[in-house]
Amino acid sequence: MGENSLLIVGAGLSVEPCGFPVDKNFLSESNEGIKNAPQPFLNWALNRLYGNVISDQRSIFDETWDWQAQRLETVWSEIDANFNSPKFIINDAEIEAIKDELIKLAQSEIRDSKVFHYYYYYSFEGIRNLTPYEMLFLFAGWKLRGLILEIFGRKRFGSLNADHQTMYRILIDKIFRGATKKTVISFNYDVILDEAIEGRKYLGIKRINDEGLIDFIKPHGSINWYQEHDVRIRELQDPVSIEEIGFKEGRLYQHSIIPPVDRKREFTHEEFPGVVKQVYAYNLTGEVKQALLEADAITIIGYSFPVGDQHIRSIMTEVFRLRKSQGRPYNFVRYIDPEARLRQFTLENLFFSQQYDPVNKKWTEWIVET
Repeated sequence: MGENSLLIVGAGLSVEPCGFPVDKNFLSESNEGIKNAPQPFLNWALNRLYGNVISDQRSIFDETWDWQAQRLETVWSEIDANFNSPKFIINDAEIEAIKDELIKLAQSEIRDSKVFHYYYYYSFEGIRNLTPYEMLFLFAGWKLRGLILEIFGRKRFGSLNADHQTMYRILIDKIFRGATKKTVISFNYDVILDEAIEGRKYLGIKRINDEGLIDFIKPHGSINWYQEHDVRIRELQDPVSIEEIGFKEGRLYQHSIIPPVDRKREFTHEEFPGVVKQVYAYNLTGEVKQALLEADAITIIGYSFPVGDQHIRSIMTEVFRLRKSQGRPYNFVRYIDPEARLRQFTLENLFFSQQYDPVNKKWTEWIVET
């Protein structure tokens, strides 16, 4: 009888061989797109957060590159925290600059006959009681969402070739060989692994004729998931176009991803009407827990158990205690990474297993072993 096999993957799976940026170098690789963007809000927010050491001397107009060295999770969490609760004072010149830029961008959306609006919505259609401070960080977060879509969508076409797809398929075949049930938990926004799996179904996404497919769970969303306001998320064949996100007739359309912020959540429509409607991460935690409970063996590649994923670590801890109380250890937990030995303590504390197997190699090296 075969095993119920579970594969857990993070950003490291897409770095090698496709060259996707990871959390720690995302901003440095995106610096030109941030600095030269038509809308300056993200650049301004970063200048204000990571400028001069003395906070009251900082300004959104001070050019600084200190933010390049910051992790995406750290920066996005800081932007999210500042939107939720003001942490500094902006001066009159900054207030006027934010207002002027918003009007300019709103007018350009109309002038260019864009179907989807964003800045126009907040200027003339939607709620009008946001302060300039809130605008600065709301729009900075929106630009980060756009960068995720631009970078991972573009690299989908530019970095994946036939050899890469073959490598991912060899990986899937090796991990799931002989398994009776096959499940993937992916924390990645990109669709590189998704497309290498010919028979898969996204849990939580409605799909027809999905019997016998690999269960694919993406707790943080995906660039090919599209959400209209609070309507059910649907899967697209290709990544969502940057031209198809924003407000249309008062409804928000966006790619369904959960930003790497603390606690992995955003405002719901009820908490902050019109701003965001996206708490999809919590809709899939049940599926994550079930997959961990049902698995007989686990392989982990490219996932570093980041601090911001506390909700995931909590589930793993809960399952650890439950399986231990039932005397149901995993057959093995395999962690594939050039520095896998450094994760031994983490594995032993999050997974109840008969065997812990740290493989100190790149996954691209491991798949060619017999």
